[in-house]
Amino acid sequence: EKTKGKVSFVPAQYNFLDDVAACLPAFTPISAMQKKIIEKAIAFARKLEVSANKNELCFIHGDYNPGNILFTGDIPTGLIDLDWSRKGLPLEDLAYTLMMFMRDYATKSFRFDEERFLELCSWYGLREADFPDLKKYLILYAFYDANLFRRLKALPNRELYYSYQKEMLDDFCLRFAEPE
Repeated sequence: EKTKGKVSFVPAQYNFLDDVAACLPAFTPISAMQKKIIEKAIAFARKLEVSANKNELCFIHGDYNPGNILFTGDIPTGLIDLDWSRKGLPLEDLAYTLMMFMRDYATKSFRFDEERFLELCSWYGLREADFPDLKKYLILYAFYDANLFRRLKALPNRELYYSYQKEMLDDFCLRFAEPE
């Protein structure tokens, strides 16, 4: 948020929306309805990014989670794992972070916790008006990670991670998709 309007150059090495769109045709474990929901979320996010003015754009980490933050004591002092970083909208990183905080692999099955979701949103001061946009990014990240876990054959506990993430995607598509 503090980098809004100040990031003049971030190398465009990675484009999340292009990556999501490229993964979609090969990901067969989704229904036609889910594919349509994801396609609409991609189109919406592209339109949002194109119409954003430079003061709305900021540094996007792309994999922002506690494991990629360096601390000195209790104070965050740096970020690591910057290969997906780019200039973008703050809701994108927020959606990924929220998704990460909503995971609880110990349960072995995803269950949406609305109270937790709203609590996490309030931590970031998210306005209710931003929820529809955030939900589209949540669908995109749930899809992206389900696809990632499905492809990473050498990942320990891959089946657990994939099935959990797929359940999250299924839930998000039902819960967050806008009516036709």
